Amino acid sequence: MKKLRLIFVMFIGLFSQIFITSCQKDNYTPPVSVVNMENLHVSSTFDWKTARVVSFSITNLTPGVVRISSADGSKLFSKGYYSGTPSSYQVSLSLPTTVKEVQINNESVTIPSSNFINHTMLSFKSLAISNYSMYFSGTNTTIKALSTASTVFTNQVSMEAWVKLSAFQTAKIVEKGDWNGFGLGVDLYKGFQASAYLKTAQSLVINWGGNQPKLNQWYHLAMTFDGSLLCLYVDGVLRNSVTFSSILWANTYAISIGSDSGNQKFFKGWIDEVSIWNVPLTNQYITDNMTKTLVGNETGLYAYYQFNEGSGATVYDKTAHHYDGTVTNATWNTDTSFGPDSDGDGVIDTYDDYPNDPTKAFNNYFPSEGPASLAFEDLWPSKGDYDFNDLVVDYQFKTVTNSRNKVSEVVAKFIIRAAGAGFENGFGFQLPVPIPDADITVTGSSIKHNVVKLNSNGTEAGQSKTTIIVFDDVFDLMTNPGIGVGVNTTPGAPYVTPDTLNITMTFKPDTYSTLDIGLEKFNPFIIIDKSRGREVHLPDYPPTSLADLTLFGTGDDNSNVASARYYKTQSNLPWAINISSSFSYTHETAQILNGYRYFATWAQTNGAAKTDWYLDLSGYRNAEFIYKKP
Repeated sequence: MKKLRLIFVMFIGLFSQIFITSCQKDNYTPPVSVVNMENLHVSSTFDWKTARVVSFSITNLTPGVVRISSADGSKLFSKGYYSGTPSSYQVSLSLPTTVKEVQINNESVTIPSSNFINHTMLSFKSLAISNYSMYFSGTNTTIKALSTASTVFTNQVSMEAWVKLSAFQTAKIVEKGDWNGFGLGVDLYKGFQASAYLKTAQSLVINWGGNQPKLNQWYHLAMTFDGSLLCLYVDGVLRNSVTFSSILWANTYAISIGSDSGNQKFFKGWIDEVSIWNVPLTNQYITDNMTKTLVGNETGLYAYYQFNEGSGATVYDKTAHHYDGTVTNATWNTDTSFGPDSDGDGVIDTYDDYPNDPTKAFNNYFPSEGPASLAFEDLWPSKGDYDFNDLVVDYQFKTVTNSRNKVSEVVAKFIIRAAGAGFENGFGFQLPVPIPDADITVTGSSIKHNVVKLNSNGTEAGQSKTTIIVFDDVFDLMTNPGIGVGVNTTPGAPYVTPDTLNITMTFKPDTYSTLDIGLEKFNPFIIIDKSRGREVHLPDYPPTSLADLTLFGTGDDNSNVASARYYKTQSNLPWAINISSSFSYTHETAQILNGYRYFATWAQTNGAAKTDWYLDLSGYRNAEFIYKKP
């Protein structure tokens, strides 16, 4: 180990340490002055984690897609399907400790300190799924709602609906009024229309310009009126518009779905997802939201009907207005809107990652934002030099589930980036549960030596929990270039292109959920120098059944099996860390403290301050100690 250079010299007393912990979000946090890892004061309870498992229990959902994303909606954490049973949708995710808030189907939720989110959706919402539509026979079938004087629209209005025609006939789809009203309709010959009767006694009618639409095909229709422009959109595309200068003629008729307010011009076919607004929707808003179910509290939303009741004589308005509708002869139908479902698995193609494969529906990535890194020291049970580059492996799991949230397969991508040691180390991971050999098949491992024994399904034999060995000798994958220590850790030594292994785990169909497998709690480890019993795991992660337990408590190891304390020194230092993004590791013999100015702050505050210590932010790194590709 080379002598470390002190980069910043600062004194931080007890008061300032407390100040750092409590106020680091809003105030500058100076780095803690620590020269050597041995000088760190780390709590015995510190877990050294840059991510934590967050459990979700979500209620008040209708059947459909459930999407959990970052607070701004830009990064997808999880996607699944809620069938209606049981009463809650449950999932567990590994999320970086830097993530403080998430969105669940566009509703913002703060992650509590307990890391358990028990969330009730505001308005029975799932994404892009409808388990029922309404079928109108074309004769004396209608739904009436909003039949009060308070439902007068004059200056602004929008209407939306999904429709599918089963026959050609002139009809109204959503209408407020009769010949003197406004709304969406269809003409026998000219197809879809939007109409409005003005206070000036002028009647406006615009056609979509496509003649007769196709029968038995879903279309999304929208009309908007802003006092000077009437627009008709079909499938999010502006098809026609007309300008004028007037307001609507004020009528107090009911809103009619499937006919006009005078019980004429009956529609024949299916109608779904009707929304009525007291604002003119923009083209962008229509396009962005036409394949999403609404929350019910959107600005300007006046009434919203999903038609998911399934029976009875009432359709319920999902807004707080509760302008419920009365059904006359129309019937519920399981033919639903939001676009095609090519494979018939209940998830429309827009949200189906495998639209032509009914056995697969969703890709979920862990970590979700790109690969994370595992970094190991390999002298256990003796201390290492704390450069954490004896083995550096990036990883990302892709879990493929079907529409019933059952796992079809998991593809684990491992990128071997560095091996800063002379030992011929292996690498593997263990699931937190045993999966019967008949229910899982593993392929893609690099096993070339007599180090491990595999079962016929590709898992390691002799284990109490399902264990997968990724490779048994890192130097089979990355060869030392002839100079320097190991591979890709010595400055000036030739660079070796990282190697990638893809491990595919195929599961018995329709058997295991993501909760059953528990991938977010996977237990990675190295096998030191082809000695199968010498395992190194993350701190406080248990050894596998094949570890040599007699090594615990020897050398510098301070493990205590009885208290579930593993792979820590007397001063609570680890032999491995798991970083929530691809890690820029330090070069050979440069301690991690040298390269990362806030590593000590994070460790000595028990993870409370500088949870983002590993990111490439201003003032966070000492670049001279970070390994650079030559």
